[in-house]
Amino acid sequence: MYVPLLLINPEANIPVVQMSVVQSEDPEVHYRMGKALSKLLDTNVCIVGSGFASLHNLRKMFDGSMSNKLFKDKNEEWSKAVTDAATTIDDGERLQKLRNWRQWPHSYDMHP
Repeated sequence: MYVPLLLINPEANIPVVQMSVVQSEDPEVHYRMGKALSKLLDTNVCIVGSGFASLHNLRKMFDGSMSNKLFKDKNEEWSKAVTDAATTIDDGERLQKLRNWRQWPHSYDMHP
């Protein structure tokens, strides 16, 4: 968060707490963290998310696979599954979808 916030506020005079993905990749833990943080939206706190849930396979990003139609199709299927889960309105249903992210198409190609 250092560089984006430095560009936004060069004085760097606001407190910042940086968080990351937990090592276990447990969707329920991340979901609970998000629910807890969402309570801050009603206060004078800015929540900035960075990174992306789509393709996160650095080998594939840099080995030329990104220009391969088959790989692009896999990435599109994966992205549709991510979007479907993230935009599900019902909390219980959304959490259930997120719990099963390793069963989504091409999950190990996108997030080895």
